[in-house]
Amino acid sequence: MSKQWHWEPTVGYFPGMHVADAMADLADKGFVHVDQVAYVIAGHVDPFDEEQLYWSNTDGWVSYPDADVFSKDERMSLNLPIEGRWEEVAEDSERVVRAACQQCAVREQVTVPADRHDKYLQGGLIQEVFPEYSAQQREVLMNALPPWRVDRPFSYFLCTDCWHDMGAE
Repeated sequence: MSKQWHWEPTVGYFPGMHVADAMADLADKGFVHVDQVAYVIAGHVDPFDEEQLYWSNTDGWVSYPDADVFSKDERMSLNLPIEGRWEEVAEDSERVVRAACQQCAVREQVTVPADRHDKYLQGGLIQEVFPEYSAQQREVLMNALPPWRVDRPFSYFLCTDCWHDMGAE
């Protein structure tokens, strides 16, 4: 039987934890979501890639998966950074998974259903969980950047261009 929780963490448990890490930590302990009351701080949009940025106490403005999670009490007591605004953490039905090319550092991404991605992260075979995805899309999933990284030996990702360049040599 699963434990139930109302996500209202105490100071010292979640501050500094990233969104994905905090949710995974609770899931690993057998907790299920009942009444999620958690927040992230949204800020300005990155001018280079037009990505919405979120606050991390250790890293400043970051992508959503790297954002810190705050409790309801912290929301009421903490001051926001400049340009910051509170947003409730929503349950994710889709995830954007990114991988960085080891040759040129270009990032490729794939958007996947969260429930199927969880199945893969829990040990499902990628070709069975995502049969309709191309080989390159599966490579992105298998060589994902944190927080979706799955440790595996010989992990090495090449973007589509570098893959073709390597084959031409």
